[in-house]
Amino acid sequence: MARIVMHLAVSEGRAIDLSNCEKNEKGWYNVTELFNGPNPPGDGANFCHLTDDEWIWSIGRHEDTREVWASTQMDLSESPAHQCLWIKQL
Repeated sequence: MARIVMHLAVSEGRAIDLSNCEKNEKGWYNVTELFNGPNPPGDGANFCHLTDDEWIWSIGRHEDTREVWASTQMDLSESPAHQCLWIKQL
C-alpha cells in the first residue's frame, strides 16, 4: 500500500523522487543541485526514493561544504554540522 501511495504522490506532483541522486556511504542522497537550482522545492513538497521504496525524513545543508543531503532518517535535523532545511511533516 505504501508503494502505491508513494507512486501516486510522485505522479500527482506532491512528492519528488530522488532515485537519480548520488548516494553516499551514510545512505544520504546528494540533493545540492535540486536545492541550489533555479526552482528549489517549495515548502509543501515531500521527498522519496521510489527505487528503494523509502520516504525522505530530513534534509540538511552541510555548514562547511554547503552540500545539501537528504536522509531516510531524522539524523540531518539533529546534526550539528548541518543546517536543517526540511523535515517530513506527518
